[in-house]
Amino acid sequence: MPWTNNYNLPEPIVRAVQRDTYNPGISDVTVTRLILPPRIAILQERFRAKIVEDVADGFFRMLGKCVHKLLEEKDSEAVVEKRLYSSERLQGLIVSGQIDRYDPKTRTIQDYKLTTVYSAMNGAKAEWVGQLNLLALLARENGWPVDNLEVILLLRDHSKTQGERQPNYPPSPVIRMPVELFSEERAEWFLNSRLQAYLSARMKLPPCSLEERWVRSNVFAVLKPGGKRAVRLFEDEAEAVKFTKGAGESLIVQKRGGAAVRCESYCPVNQFCDQWNGRQEQD
Repeated sequence: MPWTNNYNLPEPIVRAVQRDTYNPGISDVTVTRLILPPRIAILQERFRAKIVEDVADGFFRMLGKCVHKLLEEKDSEAVVEKRLYSSERLQGLIVSGQIDRYDPKTRTIQDYKLTTVYSAMNGAKAEWVGQLNLLALLARENGWPVDNLEVILLLRDHSKTQGERQPNYPPSPVIRMPVELFSEERAEWFLNSRLQAYLSARMKLPPCSLEERWVRSNVFAVLKPGGKRAVRLFEDEAEAVKFTKGAGESLIVQKRGGAAVRCESYCPVNQFCDQWNGRQEQD
């Protein structure tokens, strides 16, 4: 993967972000890939060697890896960082998924998420629910009974003072959030539907839905003059203006209706996506 370092981050940070130890094993497709929108999953495969990422954009992912490494140490009560495989080919594919932590006493699968307060206040994401239920399906297939699922949210932007002011604000930077456990029949149906969507996308790319594109009604984008990609997105105009004043560089605020937040700021393959580029040309 080609990298940029637009903010001139120190070399040790660059090396840590660029270090890639991910190994899907002998599988043909992973749970992580199956829960992605099919268009994104296939475009990532097709353009893997051409996807350009800035070191700053990979910083929180690197922190997440560090957190996982620390949490798996000296945990003798559970199984940690274990990759499981389907016992047979499903629609021609071997599926695998890696469990962060499995507690055999409570039969609980736990998944660590380094995320934001906003995510915690909006409940479990559909992708989290799908991911953990696919992992539960693989766990059962490998002889591990599962009675509970939960995500452990590690809130990277938690503020104690904000918690004192807002009644619904998370009281702690670490939140345990239960996740709905599907029946085995529903989990199998979900897995087969995701496999079918993935295989169909290999033949013909489907468009991403509004939900998959994280479309919001109105947002305020902070951009560099003449730029197209937002530096930050805000739901409140005053917060966007405040950010520009403290940024230390020339920035402008642009009101956008129906902004596709994922497409604009978080999709790693938007430069290769005709759906997004066609929308840009239309705008």
